[in-house]
Amino acid sequence: MYRQVLVHEQHRKFQRILFRKSGSEPLKEIELKTVTYGTSAAPFLATRSLNQLADDESDAFPKASAAVKKSFYIDNILTGANTLDEAVSLQKDLIALLLRGGFGLHKWCANHPRLLEGIPTEAQEKQMHFEDSAINGVIKTLGLYWVPTEDQIMFRVLPMDEGFRKPTKRQVLSETAKIFDPLGLLAPTVVIPKLLMQHLWKDKQEWDEQIPDELQHIWNRFRSELPQIGTEKIDRRVTTDDAVKLQLHGFADASGVAYGCCVYMRNVKEDGSADIKLICGKSRVAPMKELQRNVKPEAKPAEMTIPRLELCAALLLARQMKAVCDALDMKSDQVVLAMVRLQNRALLAATTEGRMWQNVPNHVMKIHQLQPDAN
Repeated sequence: MYRQVLVHEQHRKFQRILFRKSGSEPLKEIELKTVTYGTSAAPFLATRSLNQLADDESDAFPKASAAVKKSFYIDNILTGANTLDEAVSLQKDLIALLLRGGFGLHKWCANHPRLLEGIPTEAQEKQMHFEDSAINGVIKTLGLYWVPTEDQIMFRVLPMDEGFRKPTKRQVLSETAKIFDPLGLLAPTVVIPKLLMQHLWKDKQEWDEQIPDELQHIWNRFRSELPQIGTEKIDRRVTTDDAVKLQLHGFADASGVAYGCCVYMRNVKEDGSADIKLICGKSRVAPMKELQRNVKPEAKPAEMTIPRLELCAALLLARQMKAVCDALDMKSDQVVLAMVRLQNRALLAATTEGRMWQNVPNHVMKIHQLQPDAN
């Protein structure tokens, strides 16, 4: 994509390079005319050009223009429509709009064969097959494995290397970082190595020192069972065709060591039944300073650890719900936020008192600002 964007003549002098095909030839000074990959300004210039093209062609292609501005990530576009006819129309408009700027789309993939009719084979994305697992016919899009025929998302984790049976702190962090889960669908799973890393930091473990035996047992069990997530599939689409009402439901909870939240789409049908789809989640470990506090048995809710972490979970949920509402190109009939535990009520009631944890009123105010109309 970068090579399709011309650089202004006055700025090409900043892209001069020295070049020669062999050591016997004299050096040539060359000015690169197009945006060059690797320069710090390249991503901005390419994205800015796409946005400008979408603005220029918005009258001719209004829906495609909106898709370009909302659904592009660098040089990848991931978009769709509610019906097949709308998706076909959007596809044609996207191709026509981007060709006006010299951008040709390729690596096409879709969950319906009609959308690939007329697309040359060389312009279609190649499906991946893995001999060491049952994951076949998948597409890797933005780091996630997508099964287009079933329109489902999957995860793939390789079995644990035998050399990692006695891992170091560095190896634990490296293996944990390989779990790519931008939507937080594996949040309850990923929190386990997060807690393990927190223990290692608390014990001031060195990077290349083997972790203690009791933590090795926890890690080996977690890592040996982790490939089982490859057997699970999660629906990419969170809405249904027969839904008459859509509701966003969010839940948050906390324990003494971690807290988290999740957001669901509730599709209410005409007969009153409903389909529930998981959208995203997020988990965080409790702050170290919170875990190291000495809490008295007679402490008030504002001084207790779990209620304070529950309030942090409520704020995390409010932020997550705000992100979901902004990202989904749809309007929900109702937003419901819920705490799984009830201890937080006493903490919220403590906001009327003069003596409380300083962050209580701040967190409550932020929650109301993020979700003023939530139930």
